[in-house]
Amino acid sequence: NLCRSPMAAVIAERKLGQARIEAMVTSAGTLGIQGARPPQEALDAVAEVGLSLDAHRSQGISALLLKAATHVVVM
Repeated sequence: NLCRSPMAAVIAERKLGQARIEAMVTSAGTLGIQGARPPQEALDAVAEVGLSLDAHRSQGISALLLKAATHVVVM
């Protein structure tokens, strides 16, 4: 939950916003890494398209997140 998932989340947020669809997009992983920042390469990649992962911190998937979700996208 450090590169692909958070990158997909910020891109999805942008696309949903452009389509005027209200949604909360959350990224979570299965390795249980908590609170880690994305690597610089991920930060640089999203910055190239005008997005930011500065606020992202990794989190593991949980029953609480799944219960709150209306849709789950798995990568």
